[in-house]
Amino acid sequence: MQLCCPRCQTTVESDVMVSAEAPICAHCGGRLGLPISQAALDHVFSEHHYAPLLTSELFPPSSQAFASAPVRENAVTHITRGTAHAAKGELDRALVEFQAAIECDPRSALAYNNRGYLFMLRKEYDRALADFNITIELDRHFATAFNNRGFVWIAKKDYDQAIMDCDRAIQLDPTIALAHHNRGFALAAQGHCERAISDFNAALLLDPKLPNVLQNRGAAYISIGEFDKAIADFDATLRLQSDNPFAFFNRAFVHVIKGDLGLAAHDLDDAIRCRSDYANAYYLRGDLNRLQNDYDRAIEDFSAALTCNPRFALCLYRRGECHFEKGAVELAVFDFSALIDLEPNSPAAFNNRGLAYAGLNDHDSAIADYDEAIRLDPRYARAFHQRAISNAARHEFEAATVDHIEALRLGLTASEAYRDFAQLWSTSSDSRFRDGGLAIELAREACELSGWEDWTCLRTLAAAYAEFGQVDEAIQWAEKAQMLASHDFRMLCANDLEHYRRQKLGITM
Repeated sequence: MQLCCPRCQTTVESDVMVSAEAPICAHCGGRLGLPISQAALDHVFSEHHYAPLLTSELFPPSSQAFASAPVRENAVTHITRGTAHAAKGELDRALVEFQAAIECDPRSALAYNNRGYLFMLRKEYDRALADFNITIELDRHFATAFNNRGFVWIAKKDYDQAIMDCDRAIQLDPTIALAHHNRGFALAAQGHCERAISDFNAALLLDPKLPNVLQNRGAAYISIGEFDKAIADFDATLRLQSDNPFAFFNRAFVHVIKGDLGLAAHDLDDAIRCRSDYANAYYLRGDLNRLQNDYDRAIEDFSAALTCNPRFALCLYRRGECHFEKGAVELAVFDFSALIDLEPNSPAAFNNRGLAYAGLNDHDSAIADYDEAIRLDPRYARAFHQRAISNAARHEFEAATVDHIEALRLGLTASEAYRDFAQLWSTSSDSRFRDGGLAIELAREACELSGWEDWTCLRTLAAAYAEFGQVDEAIQWAEKAQMLASHDFRMLCANDLEHYRRQKLGITM
């Protein structure tokens, strides 16, 4: 570690310090202030909550020239005390000391740098930026100040400016590991992951034990598909920081990509153990539970994520889906309504709330939501498909037919799209919209798309054959549908089968 002696302006290595408790400069005998602690900034690599998290750190202040001797001693004293307070996390007291140092010596670049650093720790980025600007005006060769200002640009997501400042920091002092790291971070945020990895490599050559660099290089490896290298970096991070929640989360993310869901769940448990308010970890664990149809545990995790972050839109979306799958349709409407409040321009939110309203047999409200989804995205094929079903439920068969055709024209190739259109032509109460031949054609396409393994498609095919008068075929496919149906729906299929057998015998109900 490097410390700066505020008295003689010498950069002092830790191995020449006399005492770790009361460090003494071996060159002039002056007491050294402890360096400001390196601070981490949680930063989302992309807008999608499945994406890996990155962290970024700052480099401690370095030596600077001071004013004339009488003023200089007072400024140095305040800087030393302020740095010691900052090292103990006493940021308010440190701020008072750095402010006093500036009042004693308004041309102390080090005082402005350190005060800016405190503002950065407090996430007061505009004030930090102003102080780093003054620092650089006072000393154009202050490498650490350029690096620190680059960090502020990262926090403000102005990555071009961040890269320019880190470039300058590296030109002035190529040994600042975190300048390479911060530039790599900015490059990764712009999608230049291979260049970012080069910078992370350079940072690790200078300091092989920087866990944040390993963490961020691992995230960059994920972005270019180097999953084994990513896991190796997260493993190394955890060897240095066994309680790093971001490393556990990112490693879990890679395990999900590789299909190792058990390992992913274990890492997510550890991420939450290390950080109980880690919304992204709750979300990803919830999504794993959702994918395994464990809706109760998924809802529990999504709810925990929303407690940590009430504006977590994707959690509302997924929890609404889980409520719908469980049959708690009113709760699904509640979640999708809350999502619409957060994301009023989301066609998927309106489409899914429409689906929930349809589940409540409120097709007027459902159609209003489908209308809005289509207004927001005129090529939203699924919204046309769902609106067709609600129109059919209202016996608006012409409107339903138009919507079904539009959904298929827009490229919806899901088996249910053909199944539901076939169902309209085989069961419509309006003779103008009953056509057994067309129903059979559509139902067979649905069965092809589902690999002849979806009982709902087979049931629709049976109904189509019955409408066309081919009762033997109807019985054949109704029997297979009953075999494939889940326990809850076998009685429904049995009733169909009994109906077709009576139809074959000419028995009317």
